[in-house]
Amino acid sequence: GTDDGNLQYSTDGGATWAPTGLNWTLSQGRAISKLEMDPLNPQVIYAATTAGLYRTTNGGTSWIVVHAGDHSDIEFEPGTSNVYVAQYDYWGSSEVYRSIDGGTTWNVLSNFGLQYNHLILAVTPDNPAKLAVRVSDGNHPLYISTNYGSNLTYVSDLPEDAVLFISPTNENVIYTGYMNIYASPDNGITWNMLTYWYYNPPYEEVHADQRNVVYNPLNPDKIYFCNDGGVYHFTESTYNWA
Repeated sequence: GTDDGNLQYSTDGGATWAPTGLNWTLSQGRAISKLEMDPLNPQVIYAATTAGLYRTTNGGTSWIVVHAGDHSDIEFEPGTSNVYVAQYDYWGSSEVYRSIDGGTTWNVLSNFGLQYNHLILAVTPDNPAKLAVRVSDGNHPLYISTNYGSNLTYVSDLPEDAVLFISPTNENVIYTGYMNIYASPDNGITWNMLTYWYYNPPYEEVHADQRNVVYNPLNPDKIYFCNDGGVYHFTESTYNWA
């Protein structure tokens, strides 16, 4: 995806690229915030965009809107085709929705009732029933549900909040950060700084401006922090950075 909403694909490892059916022009002023592939069907992909939540069932050839409005994030319930989305309503109330029928119907899970509220989501295969939500009301509150998004409960205020990630091997370990990276060992109650954006022992030096966090599905101990300085590799079991 690109800032102008032109979603492309590659079948040769990235050497060449071609447009999909989701192909907007810059003058349309649309953007794609997040892409997620159905873990049970690679032909099904959702695109969270500023012009609706789009879904393809044929690998990107054609797309339809399955949820109206601007969307900031999307996550699949691990191991299923059930999907969570965060709708972004700048002047209204941004809320979290869940679909268990492929995007045909949606249930609202939250009731934040805040303007200018940009939400991000996190899930973990260590507990597929768990959903974490970062709310941006100025204090960066963290909400967690252990029942598939129901009964979202305030846990703490995040120290920084550009990214939110739950360990794939230990549901109680949560990561967040922006300039620096923090970890919570106790389900978001307390936070410890892991890195600093320039040389400042004993903290590991990791570049600022965190953008995304992912893990290696073939080795969940390997976590990758993506930021404006590149991609940093973190081995969770040993706390080693590379």
